[in-house]
Amino acid sequence: MTSATTTLLVTGTLLLGAVAVASCVALVIHHALSEVVRARRERRADGALALLVGSIVGGDDLDAVAALAVKRFGHAAVGEVLRRARNDIAGERAAAITVALEAIGEVERLRRRARSRNVARRRTAIRHLGECGGDVASTVLRAALDDSEWEVRRAARDGLLADGRPEAIRLAVDSYLAEATENLGWRRSFYARFALVAPAQLCELLHTASLNPAEEKLAIEALGHARSENAVPEIRARLTSADPELRASSARFAGKLCDHDSAPGLVALLTDPEWFVRAAAARGLETLPKPPSTLRALGTCLSDPSWWVRSNAARSLSRAGEPGRAILRSVIDGDDAYARDAARAALATLRSATVPDAAFPDVAGRVAAEPQAVPRC
Repeated sequence: MTSATTTLLVTGTLLLGAVAVASCVALVIHHALSEVVRARRERRADGALALLVGSIVGGDDLDAVAALAVKRFGHAAVGEVLRRARNDIAGERAAAITVALEAIGEVERLRRRARSRNVARRRTAIRHLGECGGDVASTVLRAALDDSEWEVRRAARDGLLADGRPEAIRLAVDSYLAEATENLGWRRSFYARFALVAPAQLCELLHTASLNPAEEKLAIEALGHARSENAVPEIRARLTSADPELRASSARFAGKLCDHDSAPGLVALLTDPEWFVRAAAARGLETLPKPPSTLRALGTCLSDPSWWVRSNAARSLSRAGEPGRAILRSVIDGDDAYARDAARAALATLRSATVPDAAFPDVAGRVAAEPQAVPRC
């Protein structure tokens, strides 16, 4: 290797090292400056909140106080505080916050940013407009439903759902249904927000039977997680659906919502051809009253070919008081090894003092002294 080559290699190595060091220094400086900016933004937001909180909760001078807060802490801090407050408050106070946001120019500022060529800026502006509420913001959100980027359209739909007015919700639903997507997370997110802000309208949509079974399943799950009592009739009606996934979801949430009138339908599903429907029905019966006929049906499920069905049936029986536990103890003495294992596991998990130690000849450990309360609605 010649001296020229060696010199070139050394020089190149030193240059690469210098670039690496410079990059590290730049990164450290960037993080330090970002932290300073973040801390300053938080201090301004905290100061604006301290000044605005009284007027937000119950004052009649919110517009004037908001204008004063803008002078002291800037538009960004005041806008952030007011948007977050409106997101947590409903009724007349939410309307007053919307008026204040329009008065300080926050809505207009976001409206201009919503026309940016930068997708991230448009998306952020649309999301913040959805938090502002009001007719001006709603107009911009409706126009954003036709944006070329799906992220912006999704933010617009979320904002229209948060608006809560029937026309805004209709436009959001129409936009969602017109945009075919296979992303399950996005679809679940849409229905979760829908069920949270407008459960009655979502139930009306289910009642029209205009959704396909997959969409109805997502809607049922969202309403169940939101514990919306409005959903009970729609859930009960779908226990006999031709779609097994929809039957299973309805069975799970009929129990979660403690719909006593769904009990006969859940008992019928214990003999469904699909194992996951039987398992969901057995679990759904856990929180519902169980007359002798239901207990016998659950006892039959202890011999089901599916482990999940046996496990859920045993769990429901163990929480049905002494009659249910008596069925489990009788199974322990039987010849069905699958049923015996499910009964032992359920009784051991229950830790009920009413179950004698002799019922567990092969189970390690003993049942604790204190009984576990039966779940109630």
